Amino acid sequence: MKEKIIIRKATMKDLDVLTELDLGYQKYENSLDKRIKVSTWKETKDVNKKFMKLGTLYFIAEENGISLGFIDINFRLQGQERTGVIHTLFVKKEARGKGIGRKLAQYVLKLFKKNKCTRIASFSHIANKNAQSFWRRNGFDLEEGFYLSRRIK
Repeated sequence: MKEKIIIRKATMKDLDVLTELDLGYQKYENSLDKRIKVSTWKETKDVNKKFMKLGTLYFIAEENGISLGFIDINFRLQGQERTGVIHTLFVKKEARGKGIGRKLAQYVLKLFKKNKCTRIASFSHIANKNAQSFWRRNGFDLEEGFYLSRRIK
């Protein structure tokens, strides 16, 4: 019987899984622009640990106990407007096309609504046409070629 994809909040115990996924994201970005550095395992793990301690929330998508992707977010106050910020959304190449990215995005959208955010913001490398297309399909406007935003209704 096929298990469904679950989204769960990551904890410090998930740092190795997050590091693996984050390195996959960095390698993908590097394939788009060689100027983007791929960090070492230790650097990546240390950065994720630091951000987690500072309040960045990480969520992992899993199927049958296998981690397939992640998203990391935080909240920002811009004037009177509370904004949910998506820093990274990544799905492993072999898991793409299953709706995992959409499920991760929908999951955090509900969290942003619950936390009274009125806008969502994200960024995409200017060469990452796949990400830009994904975010447009999910109601985001592309601004300045890399900044993505969407009002929450």
